[in-house]
Amino acid sequence: MTVLGISPTEAIAGTAGALCHVYCGHPFDTVKVRLQTQSSAGYRSTFHALYTIPQREGARALYRGATPALWSAIAEYSVLFTTNDAIRRLTATAAGYSTPENLPLGWQAISGGLAGMCAGAAMGPPELIKCRLQAANLTAGGKIGPVACVGAILREEGVKGMFRGTTSTMVREVPFNVVLFSAYETLSSAMKRMDPHNTLVGVNSSSILAGGIAGMCSWAAVLPIDFVKSKIQTSNSAQTFASVFVAELKGRGLRGMYAGFMAVSARAFVANAGVFWGYEQMKLLLGSTVPWLG
Repeated sequence: MTVLGISPTEAIAGTAGALCHVYCGHPFDTVKVRLQTQSSAGYRSTFHALYTIPQREGARALYRGATPALWSAIAEYSVLFTTNDAIRRLTATAAGYSTPENLPLGWQAISGGLAGMCAGAAMGPPELIKCRLQAANLTAGGKIGPVACVGAILREEGVKGMFRGTTSTMVREVPFNVVLFSAYETLSSAMKRMDPHNTLVGVNSSSILAGGIAGMCSWAAVLPIDFVKSKIQTSNSAQTFASVFVAELKGRGLRGMYAGFMAVSARAFVANAGVFWGYEQMKLLLGSTVPWLG
């Protein structure tokens, strides 16, 4: 069932994917933000940070910001999968394809990019809170919670402050999802051709492998954009994406803007494998129990 081209199945399955995404990959995301924003903290590498943060601040520190991360992920993936499905349906109808799955790869990529723009707008404020909490350490008041963080932002910067970095998030999400959906469809199709009956890897493993590898490809493409986003969202001064990008490129070089790449790669595989596994499994479950939702 669809309403104005929107399928509730996609929203529910996207939410399931968001849950898997956050609780599988959040520790790596915390490390990524720390490496991007705290160059003086003494983290020598991704694995050194994974060891040092719990040692200094307790194991729960790796999950600091997990609550707003979950808000952000639910906003992102429910909007992302729902919008992507609606755009693909409309495109398939307009272009004369029998089903959205038959769309050429280029149209799949464009659909993913447009859906990513919508998802980026939806996830901006919770992404801001997540980054603020992740960047905080104990000496800087790291025990602050999500509600107190929102209150501090509103007091110091007003409502406008809640949208700091939203433009950067949208800038990141467009190319990210162009690569993500293109890579996922390519890998999934290749696996189906090589193993049409899922006898080698199974339907569960195919979504895990395709999703994980697609996630790694996407993050490799957009990490410098994400680096700028994190800088803007953890700063208290008004900055534009272009000004921060140019300043960091001059100061660090492109290689420096890939700080946290190992953490990102590890998280990208785990988190995006979780996203697509949760998404595909929930769609299968809904299709078998409440088929009228599809």
